[in-house]
Amino acid sequence: MTNYKLDLTLTKDQKEKYAIIKNSDAPYIIFPAGRRYGKTEIAVRAQCPKVIRIPTTEDSPHGWISPVFRQAKIGYGKYRRFLTANKIPYKANKSDLYIDILGRSDHRVQFFSGDRAELMEGLSLKTCVLEEAGILLKKREVWENTIQPMLMDYDAPCLFIGTPKGKGLYHELYMKGIDPQEKDYLALHATSYDNCIENGGYLKKAVVDRIVRNLPEKAVQQEIYAEFIDDAGSVFRNIRGCVYGNSIEANREGIVIAKPYKSGVKYIGGLDLAKVNDWTVLTIGTQTEVHYIERFNNLDWSIQKERVVKACNKYKCKILQDSTGIGDAIYEDLRRMGVAVEPYKYTMQSKTDLMNKLIVAFENGEIRIPNWKAMIDELEVFEYDVTASGNVRMNAPSGYHDDIVNSLALWNWLRSTVGTDNQIDSIWVGETMESAKGW
Repeated sequence: MTNYKLDLTLTKDQKEKYAIIKNSDAPYIIFPAGRRYGKTEIAVRAQCPKVIRIPTTEDSPHGWISPVFRQAKIGYGKYRRFLTANKIPYKANKSDLYIDILGRSDHRVQFFSGDRAELMEGLSLKTCVLEEAGILLKKREVWENTIQPMLMDYDAPCLFIGTPKGKGLYHELYMKGIDPQEKDYLALHATSYDNCIENGGYLKKAVVDRIVRNLPEKAVQQEIYAEFIDDAGSVFRNIRGCVYGNSIEANREGIVIAKPYKSGVKYIGGLDLAKVNDWTVLTIGTQTEVHYIERFNNLDWSIQKERVVKACNKYKCKILQDSTGIGDAIYEDLRRMGVAVEPYKYTMQSKTDLMNKLIVAFENGEIRIPNWKAMIDELEVFEYDVTASGNVRMNAPSGYHDDIVNSLALWNWLRSTVGTDNQIDSIWVGETMESAKGW
């Protein structure tokens, strides 16, 4: 076999972490790191030599597992870039998302999505990288029922990388890694500052400092310093403390009825409209509880409007609607169709104000939501994000949806704005919100 000398192109700190991973005998290496540290680049370089040395079979590839398919494609792209830079031949299949290093199918790394864990069952792995483990391991069963059994046949080593997302299984494994008695586990750690230019890295410290000033303290601890923080896996805290009732599912039409309509009750709602590959969500409830949710996509706007009108007529409710983009025309149509609707345009500032009000509602226990898994999941993964220009915003992680969260936030804004008589005189969105450019 041809010998390849890999050009790692890593910073001094990254090379030190890479050397520890490379020389460790621990089958499980847990590596939480701050945003933009370069943990994915390290993982590619740590796994690639093993893919070259350890042959695979059709049902036993090397594995790279991400929370969602879109994130798996990022790892796939970085792998290809590294192989190209080092002039290592390979064949890549973008649709099935695998790479045959050396151009041979017996040296394959396969990229998987954890949101369809059942599709991985039946396979065994030669090595494994778990990307964004803080998100992926929120679903403990994905590790215990699917991924860990895939490592048994070949005692495959597993590298866990990702920013912490609260305390859960990722934290449990990390604590094993720092315990000197646990020989099967090794823990590493890095912060975003470790990749600053002043420390031999690539980030501008001034940019990281600005982000730190704009983030809440707990978010700084988690996202920048990669610390495991209680109840900090998402933007919203005390979610579970605001859940009522037994577990409930949506019916075939995408409707969740937590409590039936009751005559004489004043109802209000929030409507978030579908963007590309997203969902339209209508949330209806009283001033304290969500009782009804309707979620649908891939429908003509005419049908979507009919469904909204039908629900609003049944509940005799007033709604606050996302009027961004095409939403402005939908708002006018709904008004003509007799719906008591008010607009809310999304801008960076108005979206922040919307979410901040929902954060307060959860923390103070002002609202109650049904025990619907899809809603709880969206709330728990909702996170702080940092734009390329260093601005902070709140949204769903790449590959996830936030339509339920947006609809709930609109309902919450309306319920906290109107009086108990449910009369809407005006919805003030703010002059700066209406005129702000970009999102």
